[in-house]
Amino acid sequence: MISRARLSLAARLSITAISVAAFSVLPGVTTANAGPNGSLDQVLPPGFPCIHTNVSPPIATWGWTRLDGYEPKFVSGPGDGNSGKGSLKLENSQGPASLFHPGFSTPLTQLARERNALGFMYKGTSATFQIRIRDAKRTDSVLGGFTTLVWQPSKNGNAGANSWVTNPDLASGQWWSTNPIAGLPTRDKLLTLSQIADQNPRAWVGEYGVRNGSASTSSYVDNVVYGCSKWDFEPDGSLS
Repeated sequence: MISRARLSLAARLSITAISVAAFSVLPGVTTANAGPNGSLDQVLPPGFPCIHTNVSPPIATWGWTRLDGYEPKFVSGPGDGNSGKGSLKLENSQGPASLFHPGFSTPLTQLARERNALGFMYKGTSATFQIRIRDAKRTDSVLGGFTTLVWQPSKNGNAGANSWVTNPDLASGQWWSTNPIAGLPTRDKLLTLSQIADQNPRAWVGEYGVRNGSASTSSYVDNVVYGCSKWDFEPDGSLS
């Protein structure tokens, strides 16, 4: 467990490298104990070390892994080439499909105030962008303050059913919480990320990623943006 003492730049760099390595080789491992809000310097931007690269199995996964449900598929296409050569197919024929990356304890307040710090391309209205946070103010008194914040197309205009949609500013959209927290007591309540952060100032990001948990069979995602990092899903590691 990392202490609540403020970490130096060198220490945060070390944590980043170790977390990526651990996440890459241990499927299902979370960063639940990576560190509490307030323990990281504000020197580095969300998404550090600012990687812009392709993500391709089985080697170049860069820390992306399934946390629940089934493995998504790295596929060629589909469609008009807006997503490059390939994309990530979230198929839900047997159950939920997901892929997540460590969030390196980024304070939610910092992530919410960065313009265009969260974004992705998607095709199909069942593809959701999710942020797993800790130290939120749980209104049911559960310790740890864990919840998942969910951005989904059906709560944000319902675009993307038949074509690729690029949303570069998910933070300004409407989010709901899987657990009751300050400002979001039920799953029907919606707020922007800034509004959520204002009411949960100690919350920090453990993981972020994409998930299809609906009855729709499949959706596609690509070009996930988290802070200064951008991830392009490709089936074979070739350039987009």
